[in-house]
Amino acid sequence: MNFNNIHNVHNIVIAPHRDDAFLTFGGTILNALENRERVTIYVIYGTDGYLREEFKNGIKKGDKFIYSYLEKNRRIAGFPAFSNDLFSLIKNAKTSLDWAKIGIIIRKLEERAACKTLGIRLKEYNLPSAFPLRGYKSFNSKKSSIFDNDISIQLSLLAGSERYINKDVIEKLRGILKSFSTFYYCRRISLVRDLIKEIKTPRIKYKFYFPAGIGGHPDHIILAKFAYIFSRIAKKKGTVSIYLGQDIPYSVVLEWVNFSPFKLYNLEKIIISIERNLEKKIQLLKGFYYSQFSVRDVYIIKKYHKFSAELINNKYYKSKYSNKKPKAVEILYKIL
Repeated sequence: MNFNNIHNVHNIVIAPHRDDAFLTFGGTILNALENRERVTIYVIYGTDGYLREEFKNGIKKGDKFIYSYLEKNRRIAGFPAFSNDLFSLIKNAKTSLDWAKIGIIIRKLEERAACKTLGIRLKEYNLPSAFPLRGYKSFNSKKSSIFDNDISIQLSLLAGSERYINKDVIEKLRGILKSFSTFYYCRRISLVRDLIKEIKTPRIKYKFYFPAGIGGHPDHIILAKFAYIFSRIAKKKGTVSIYLGQDIPYSVVLEWVNFSPFKLYNLEKIIISIERNLEKKIQLLKGFYYSQFSVRDVYIIKKYHKFSAELINNKYYKSKYSNKKPKAVEILYKIL
């Protein structure tokens, strides 16, 4: 991509996990690239090695299609050739930790291959996921004080400041985090500092995209809350807009829509037509995230974008955006 011809817009997507950026904002990202705008993706949590069962079973059975898929993405991502150690790990994998390590490698090469293909800058933090890992039931039921405080410590680490919570709580939870294996290490970072560094000149318009926390996944909720912390600082730095996205695939399942830490209906709703790039988004998910989504899963996501367009009030869309009703949309919520 020739950055000399890019318009003065920089789109920065803060994704909880690998694949989340393209799931929730894929159409918006493709629109931006089509308009020759710059795109950067930050992936915050790197210890999610989830692989769907059908894909995992295919690896175990030596499925030729899956291995050719991995080899294709490996070459695009620029990874070294798969070593005998990895194949040995696959052959001898017995525990969930073994498969998590395999999953992390696969998800890394998928994300990097997708970004490299599109000319997108990628920055990965590799933080451990919040407790409990992928714990929807625990998170949406009565929470323990320790779990509540884990949300706070993660916010504190991301913000690079301990002023948000009690220091005794931080030290207690650091001890808990360190008691896990080094696979789930706790590393102090400052996402605020790094994102503010992205705002380099007043001549450029900066757009930041965060998850809205729909679905109740703790990692998504942490970043949604973090978006509000960041907005208080970023508004002083230049021409900045901040949006929350709908957390696909959780928003696709209707019962998840009610689980959000914020009253999204109080925010300005931004309708992004992705009709022109819907098929490109679907092919992107099929081609680079097969470990996460079957062909049927991707088809359901496609239907969701079309269904969302049908739900839009025609008068609202015409008055604010265009005389033509879109056939596929992504919905964002503006907080700044």
